[in-house]
Amino acid sequence: MKELHNKLEIAKTYATSHSQREQERYATHYNLRGNDKHFEVGEKVLMLMPDSTASRAFSKCTGPATVVEVLSPYSYVVDVAGTRRHFHANKSRKFHLRVESVVYYSSRFVNNYAVVYENYCQKLHSLKRFVRTTVATSHN
Repeated sequence: MKELHNKLEIAKTYATSHSQREQERYATHYNLRGNDKHFEVGEKVLMLMPDSTASRAFSKCTGPATVVEVLSPYSYVVDVAGTRRHFHANKSRKFHLRVESVVYYSSRFVNNYAVVYENYCQKLHSLKRFVRTTVATSHN
């Protein structure tokens, strides 16, 4: 009976050490790609809100919404289209404004009046050429 008790103790110590080691490995692997989301009051965010369908797979990001209040490090009150809603940080992401085009304006003064003209086509053409050559060299 004592022998069985000793073998069970050995198995218990092995299982405990193995589970601790594996737990650390799992946590390290998860934390490689994981990052915390923290938002400030007044920051623009996109919110993952359920769609009219019953499936969670078809939820859509709506926004941009504005963070109104921080309840805890991961809990926020957000103003979505005029209504305030409570959201967790996992259901939100930072809103990044996309720039569709670049317009270059320059001005000169004629008879104390500012004359604004566009040097748009020439600058945009050179910018596009620069982007094309940069992308082409980066893929090689």
